[in-house]
Amino acid sequence: MDFLERIKARKSCLKACETTVTTVSGHSYMEKILADGTSVISWPQASTSPGYVIDTKPDLQVAHVLPGLCMGSQDVAHDFGLLKNHSVTHILSLGVKPVTLDQMLNYTYVQLLDLPETNLISSLDQCFIFIDNARQSGGCVFVHCNAGISRSASVVIAYLMRKESMNYQQALMHLKNIRPVIKPNPGFVQQLKDYEKMIFTLDGK
Repeated sequence: MDFLERIKARKSCLKACETTVTTVSGHSYMEKILADGTSVISWPQASTSPGYVIDTKPDLQVAHVLPGLCMGSQDVAHDFGLLKNHSVTHILSLGVKPVTLDQMLNYTYVQLLDLPETNLISSLDQCFIFIDNARQSGGCVFVHCNAGISRSASVVIAYLMRKESMNYQQALMHLKNIRPVIKPNPGFVQQLKDYEKMIFTLDGK
C-alpha cells in the first residue's frame, strides 16, 4: 500500500464532526465533515460581533519618563481625574484627536499615522516645542496616541535622544523599563536609528 492509499484508508476511519467557524467580519457558519470525508456548510444567523476578541479594558497606566513628561494611551487622556492626579497640564495627541476635558488643559494635535512609511522625523520639531514649553513653564505634558505603544513611544524616544543625549538603544530601554508594552513599528525604528546618526553628526560625536 503506497502513501496515498494509506492516507485514504486513514481518512475513511475518521468520525463525523461539526465545527463552528467565525470569520473576521463576525459571520459564523457550521461546517460538518461527514464520515466519507465530504463537508456540508450551513450558515446560521450572522453574529453582530467581529470574529476576534476585543480588549475593552482601559489602559490607565501613566508612564513618568522625565520630570514634566509622561506618556500612555488615549484612555488616560479621557480621564480628567487621572490627569489631575498626575499634575498633567498639557496633552500632546498623536494621530488621535483629543477630547477637550477642561479649558485649563493645553492641547496640541499632530497628525501622525502609525504606518512604517509615515514620516516621523518631520513631526518631531512641533512635538518637541510643545513638550519643552510645557516643561519650562513648570507644567507636565502627557504624550499619547491610541494605545501608547508605537507613535507616542517613538516621539518620546526621539525626545530622549535629542534632549537627554541618549542613543537609540538607551532611549528605547529607558522607556521600556517604564512602559514595557511599547513597540515602535519597524518604519519608525529605522527612522529613529537614522535620527540617531543625524544627532551625533550635528553634535560632532
